[in-house]
Amino acid sequence: MHLLIPFAACPSEACQTHWATLRLPYLAELLAVLAPVADEAPIIPNAENSLSPPHERVVARAKGWLGPSGLASAGTLDGLLPWAASRALDLGLLQPPANGNTPDANPPAAWAVITPVNWSVQTAHITMTDPAALALTDAESRTLMAAMQDYFAQDGIVLHYDAPGRWLACGDVFRGLPTASPDRVIGRNVHDWQPSSSPATAAQAKLLRRL
Repeated sequence: MHLLIPFAACPSEACQTHWATLRLPYLAELLAVLAPVADEAPIIPNAENSLSPPHERVVARAKGWLGPSGLASAGTLDGLLPWAASRALDLGLLQPPANGNTPDANPPAAWAVITPVNWSVQTAHITMTDPAALALTDAESRTLMAAMQDYFAQDGIVLHYDAPGRWLACGDVFRGLPTASPDRVIGRNVHDWQPSSSPATAAQAKLLRRL
């Protein structure tokens, strides 16, 4: 049994102060019968602002995607963890790589997860609401994806249905382009988490911002 608690703490002064007086007897009872995983070296610096949250990187490491036998070091895969390619493998949309169930570091097609969400437009910025709040039904999500398909196709992106809150997208625009996990953006300014316009990915980032 493994227990992972995302967002359990943050390095802010307010959070650390609250931890000193916080009492969680049921959690403490559960933790008493579990053995902590051996501490490892920090995955990447400045983890609070990383594109891939710590809990996603822990799961990725458990899947064997990180470390000496994985795809690459965690720092080079920030925002590039192959969740979409892994799911495409599960759905039979992608051929299994030679090294088993671990997605190729440079697959023949580039994949991404598309998450339907609501954006709240303010005077000075746009914030993203929790994707779960959209509560799309299967039929609604399929109808929405069908309506959006042509817009994505204009940029060489093909959509594949997975679940009401998750579509898969295939297109070269995603190749090597770091993107933020939706968990990072909920309740925050969307602009701050859009793909960065680094020299290597400027054209891709511009295309996705327009889309």
